[in-house]
Amino acid sequence: MRTMLAYLAAHFAFAASMTTSDEVPYPCGDSCGVPGHDPSALQRTAAGFYVALVTGSGGGDAFGLRYLDPDNYTSGFQLGAYSYLTPDWVTDYLYPSGCGDGEKSACPFWAPDLVSSGNGIPPGGDDFIMYYSIAIPNDYGRACIGRAKGRFNSTTQPPSIDWVDAGAPVVCSNKSQVEAGGPHAIDPSVTVDTEGRWWLSYGSWSAKDVGSNGGGVWVVELDATSGFLASSARSQCPGKYGTEYPTPFCWGRENRAFRNVANDPWQDANSIEASYLYNAVDATGFYYLFVNYYFCCRGENSTYEIRVGRATSIRGPFVDREGKLMKNGGGTLVLGTAATPSGEKLAGRAPGHAGIMRISPSKYAFTFDYQGVGSQIQYAPQAKRMHFDDQGWPVVQENWFP
Repeated sequence: MRTMLAYLAAHFAFAASMTTSDEVPYPCGDSCGVPGHDPSALQRTAAGFYVALVTGSGGGDAFGLRYLDPDNYTSGFQLGAYSYLTPDWVTDYLYPSGCGDGEKSACPFWAPDLVSSGNGIPPGGDDFIMYYSIAIPNDYGRACIGRAKGRFNSTTQPPSIDWVDAGAPVVCSNKSQVEAGGPHAIDPSVTVDTEGRWWLSYGSWSAKDVGSNGGGVWVVELDATSGFLASSARSQCPGKYGTEYPTPFCWGRENRAFRNVANDPWQDANSIEASYLYNAVDATGFYYLFVNYYFCCRGENSTYEIRVGRATSIRGPFVDREGKLMKNGGGTLVLGTAATPSGEKLAGRAPGHAGIMRISPSKYAFTFDYQGVGSQIQYAPQAKRMHFDDQGWPVVQENWFP
């Protein structure tokens, strides 16, 4: 009862804080602003900035900060200050000699997620809660998901966020786990359910020939206080991390706290990644699981597309519009090859990495990136208006924000 009351109080506070105007955060078109890959959902700060995080860039920033300036939204995403984060725990699990120097370079961070964007908890403000992933490209399957907190500072030029890591990984994966059908520990997405319980979805392309027997996207509960794995998962993890926290290499077929919720058994791999778990229960009665199918990052040969399913339970089963289980390859198409409002496919293709921020009771900002082609920039963050149709399915509108 206490958690339900807390959820309702947060929901009403959220509803009271939402704008009732038609103001929307992204009023420009194709190739607008600086590049960025794997954008998080937006968060509106106290001063009216709209902030997204992207995969660490070639500039060496731990998390690419992109923002929309309230004095000039039409200029599109701008480049925030670099932030350098070098968690101590990476030497234990990923890079024995460390990564990044904390001043001019950082670890290779991927796909940051902002649970503080309003995904089940009140949105907005200058305090950020972020989940992220670090992988070793030349060590198949070895990756970890971490957690950090930060505070947005609009007084610096450019605006910045100082991050403080949580001090330990949330969950990790290794080659033997992935080859056994487990998920890569990358692409985190965290949401809060109607009872105030926190949940992590994650996973990526996995071992060959696993099909529906493993790989894909998984969901596991987190502890709402610490942000780490809940006791249901920790109690089944082998070994210890430090004196209290179990080793983060927790996945195993015997650990029923981890649930496989989506797969795309395609040819010889499970070609699915970039999950985004979204709580829209108060609006539609459902939780939504967005995923990416197929290939990104191949220019004109990229085939990335965003698909979705929904469920009345945050652990699934998630089904698409036709009633097919996402666990068995289902997923309703949300966005295919990116196009301009006029339908001309000029700027890019292969949209990926969904994110949602609620603007008003019936309007949502749907963020994603797309693959540039030829001389166009790559991985450009974009945003479109989204709403739920009469059947409760998300519709990303063709018009850009006016």
